[in-house]
Amino acid sequence: MTPTTPKKTSQIKQSTGAKTINPKIINLLTQNHRLGLPRTLTRKTNNANSKVSGKCKSLVASKLDPTADAIRKFAAKKGKTIEDFFKSLAKGDKIPEAAFCKMLCALELDGGSLSPEIAKLLSRTLEADGVSKQAFMTYVVVYYKVMRSIAYTDTQDINTCKTVRKADEGEVIEVLEGPIKDESNGMIRIRGKSFKEPHTVGWVTVSGSSGTPFLQKTTRPKEPSAPKEA
Repeated sequence: MTPTTPKKTSQIKQSTGAKTINPKIINLLTQNHRLGLPRTLTRKTNNANSKVSGKCKSLVASKLDPTADAIRKFAAKKGKTIEDFFKSLAKGDKIPEAAFCKMLCALELDGGSLSPEIAKLLSRTLEADGVSKQAFMTYVVVYYKVMRSIAYTDTQDINTCKTVRKADEGEVIEVLEGPIKDESNGMIRIRGKSFKEPHTVGWVTVSGSSGTPFLQKTTRPKEPSAPKEA
């Protein structure tokens, strides 16, 4: 009996009706899969990272002003100017990130203290690898210019305070505390120090109960130049 010759694979597929896929198509599909899957994953990862980054920035932004005010209060309690407070924390020309974050976490803020994670994000928002004097002073120190003549008073409470002196129009005031809104009357006030001699310290109204502005944010004025020697 003559032995049966085995059929080739192509012959079997033809006899059973099975379809043969062109090897070029298989290679093309495989290549597209290899390229497409990482791209899809990368796109999804980038979208997720973008959302997380946006939430972090929003969270830090909401803490910037309250934290700056808390730093000013903290320095005042220690009897230090903002510049002296920076020097007390600095190592060389910067406050190390770890020391800056430790200070931030020790601050008293409305709603509780900052978490270590938020403190680190805030620190890196100001500057990476520690905070320089310029970054610190720009962040913490706020100046207002007097737009309408208004009084310096000895206390925050407008009903019981006494006038120290009148602030002149155009005078620049460094903020020591605030701005603080009085919920009973809607007035916004700061405790500040006059930039010019005799450096009066007191509470000043930023805007009145009806929203009338008395002060406007400004930049640090230039120091008066020393008189030239004859």
